[in-house]
Amino acid sequence: GANKLIVGSQGFDIRAFNESGEMILELNETEQVTCMCALNGHNFAFGLRNGFVSAYANKKRLWRVQMKHQAVSVVPFDLKGRGSDDLVIGYADGKVEIRDGSNGALLFKEDLDAPIAGIVKTTYDPR
Repeated sequence: GANKLIVGSQGFDIRAFNESGEMILELNETEQVTCMCALNGHNFAFGLRNGFVSAYANKKRLWRVQMKHQAVSVVPFDLKGRGSDDLVIGYADGKVEIRDGSNGALLFKEDLDAPIAGIVKTTYDPR
């Protein structure tokens, strides 16, 4: 399928647009969107200022979790090497989690000593 543009606003809305600029999806959330990313297929994930993180497949919510602190970064990452994206989430309190992209199950967590500024997926080679 053709690429879609998904936009999150500080006005609590998430909208998707097709290649001709037509709005094809509108979701009204409970708080400001703080971070977003695309996942496999037609899926996407986002974090809200109130600590909620959700994943959607088209218009259907796959899962939602709430933490005490705001998610500041969400990045797709295939932790298990199974060809589908899991979700790496960085929080304002320094917590990093990896959740199964399809159901939100917690796969990994680590608490760092400082707030997360960002997370990047790369093929970094420290040689």
